Amino acid sequence: MSATDALNLKLFHGSHHLFEVGDIISPEYDTAGEGEAHATNDMRYASKHGDYLYEVSALDTPTLAVEDEDTGTQHWVSREGYKVNKRVY
Repeated sequence: MSATDALNLKLFHGSHHLFEVGDIISPEYDTAGEGEAHATNDMRYASKHGDYLYEVSALDTPTLAVEDEDTGTQHWVSREGYKVNKRVY
């Protein structure tokens, strides 16, 4: 996958934190303390990680951390974070 393709992914982030459109989900919100912000291409998986679900885009080129070949679910990490494009709920 090219860097451009990675930046154009439709990604989701689930959180207990209420963000507004345009907010940045930065690594400071990483509860695992890894210094990375997390997102996934699987809306259902993301929704399991909080009360709120957001559609996000990466601020830098994200790194593919895990891919489940059976389901197609991809987990992406970003050192810069993700911009909130839309609150799904």
